[in-house]
Amino acid sequence: MLPIEVGGCYNLTNKHILHCVCEFEEKSRCPNTQSRTYASQASFDGGYYECVICVGEFEQLRSLNQHLNSNVHEPYEYSCKYCGKQFRELSALVSHVEWKACGGMGAERLGNFVREFGNTRMLN
Repeated sequence: MLPIEVGGCYNLTNKHILHCVCEFEEKSRCPNTQSRTYASQASFDGGYYECVICVGEFEQLRSLNQHLNSNVHEPYEYSCKYCGKQFRELSALVSHVEWKACGGMGAERLGNFVREFGNTRMLN
């Protein structure tokens, strides 16, 4: 799990920042290259369509396929330094901190950090 730590309250290393930026750029550049998983009628147990990963039950095959292609089975890679809440997506953590859901730094301080990081990155 990678705790995202930014600015004065956070101690994010350049390695962590680079990891986050690269991950964001990679996902932004190739949104349709992600492999898709599809269930078939074989997933029907007589009452529901069952997820083979988490044993979740769905009334429709379409719902099971949406579930399989969501991030629900992804690991929680990010955690908030303020409250410890865990997130699967970097964007969810940024939103959490930006909206001060737990006393986070808020949009203005987060924006300043991102701008400063961008300027530093351009100089190096």
